[in-house]
Amino acid sequence: MRNPDSDHRYTQQGFTIVEVLVAVMLLLVIVTAVLAPLTGLFGLSRQSTQQVAATNLAQAAIEQVKGEWQDSPKYQMNCVSLTSFPAGVQVRAQGMDSNFNKVGSETDVQATGTACGVSPALPDTSPTNRTVTASATSAGKTVSFSTEIAHP
Repeated sequence: MRNPDSDHRYTQQGFTIVEVLVAVMLLLVIVTAVLAPLTGLFGLSRQSTQQVAATNLAQAAIEQVKGEWQDSPKYQMNCVSLTSFPAGVQVRAQGMDSNFNKVGSETDVQATGTACGVSPALPDTSPTNRTVTASATSAGKTVSFSTEIAHP
């Protein structure tokens, strides 16, 4: 005679390999759908950091020029007492008349170190105002700032 309990030994007590594979595939699809946008956010964060770095460089250069051009000889000579602007920074100035019309051509602001200045015996022929533009590049991102500075 057969034991009636022996048939219960072979009943299903877990998941089949097909069910496990289907569950793993579904999990992979869900994880991929969630992580794909996150990698894009990391790229945006990196670009934003590069943009902020370039902005800080340009803004610092503008502030340096504005501060030093409170001194009339430096304004007249179109220079600052830095030995150089930071790498990736270019500062240019354009003369303007009292009505803020551009006069002359745009020129580089010179970083000449301590030799920046002019003899007081020379007549002051510098423009009434200047537009100063600082362009900075950091990791491929370029930012430009402009401001107007009056003759001191």
